[in-house]
Amino acid sequence: MPSLPLLFAGHNPAAELNDFARDMSRSAGFVPSSYPGTVTRVRGACDLVVRGRCVFCLPQSGTERTGRQALA
Repeated sequence: MPSLPLLFAGHNPAAELNDFARDMSRSAGFVPSSYPGTVTRVRGACDLVVRGRCVFCLPQSGTERTGRQALA
């Protein structure tokens, strides 16, 4: 994961999730690079992840909304 940039959500309620993703990465021993840009919908993030352009931290509640269990 350290080789791929981390995609951050672009809306204010996601600030806590973005901070959590940064903190978890640091606790795993690396500082994530940021993907240039943001998304406002999970579907946009899924498209980027599937194309191998970045990784995205999605809470379980997000998978329930989209009906997806895992991307990989």
